[in-house]
Amino acid sequence: MNPLSSSEAAMLILIGSFHKLVALIIPLFPLILIPPSGSPVLFAQTQSNDIDHLLEKGEAFYEQGDHVQAIAHYNEILSIDPNHTGAIYDKGLSLDVLGKHEDAIAHYDMVLSVEPNNINALVNKAGALGDLGNYEEAIEHFDRALSLDPNSDLAIANKRLAESLLSNTTTG
Repeated sequence: MNPLSSSEAAMLILIGSFHKLVALIIPLFPLILIPPSGSPVLFAQTQSNDIDHLLEKGEAFYEQGDHVQAIAHYNEILSIDPNHTGAIYDKGLSLDVLGKHEDAIAHYDMVLSVEPNNINALVNKAGALGDLGNYEEAIEHFDRALSLDPNSDLAIANKRLAESLLSNTTTG
């Protein structure tokens, strides 16, 4: 869509095409929408629906194993809301699966900077650290997760694995 010049906008107002003008302007300045009921709807509501839809699609691609498409959807969310912790976390998961462990850790760290007690981010960061061979640091993060949830089977099992791998590297 080409932007309207000020003379074209004035012409549309003069000839009574206000709704056409609004329809052309709304995509350019999507702050408030006025539905037929006449009560304004904040753009944040529409934005939230878009984000929810994109997150569902990203998660569906993740479940199908298409992590490149999943990441594309998470990136789209992050272009709308750069602080969306769900998209940041899910992008970290996909990066991790793709073997981009450093990038995944950076994403888990972003989540942990906002939600320091996010057990999933702690456990997955620890797993990524283990994948990089940083077993001691991984164990520290598993311990932190277990201090928050002593019954986390995932943290318990992965901590044992990291301890075993650490033992093998120090004795072998």
